[in-house]
Amino acid sequence: MQQPKVSVITACYNGARFIDDWADSLLRQTWDNVESFFVNDGSTDDSEEKFLAVRPKLAARGFTVDYTRQENQGIGPATNVGLRKMTGDYFMIYDVDDLLEPECFSHHVDFLEHHPDCSMNLSDGWGAKD
Repeated sequence: MQQPKVSVITACYNGARFIDDWADSLLRQTWDNVESFFVNDGSTDDSEEKFLAVRPKLAARGFTVDYTRQENQGIGPATNVGLRKMTGDYFMIYDVDDLLEPECFSHHVDFLEHHPDCSMNLSDGWGAKD
C-alpha cells in the first residue's frame, strides 16, 4: 500500500537566504510520498536561482517539485497557487524560513490517519531571531 501523499506549499518573497536550509529540512523527512509547490511571489533577491539550484536534490529524493513565479501578490494569493495545484491527501503550508523535524510528516500523517474525526493537526514550534 502506498503512503498517503503530503503536499507542501511554500510561498517565498525574498527568502533566498533560507532556501538551502528549507530544502535540507525537506530532504531529511522520513516520509517519502511528497509533492512540493514553491511559489516565488515576485522576489527581487536571488530566490529563483537558489530554488532552481536545490530543485534537482528534491527531485532526486523522489519528490514531485513544482515551481511558479508570479508578480508579488502577497502570501495568501501565493499559497492559493499551490492549493489549486495540489493532489495530496494532506497538505502543509511550510514557510521558507521554517525548519521541520525529520519525522514531522510521518507524525502528522499517522495522527490524522488514526483520528479520522480530525480535519487538521497543529504542532508546537520554536522561535529564533537571527
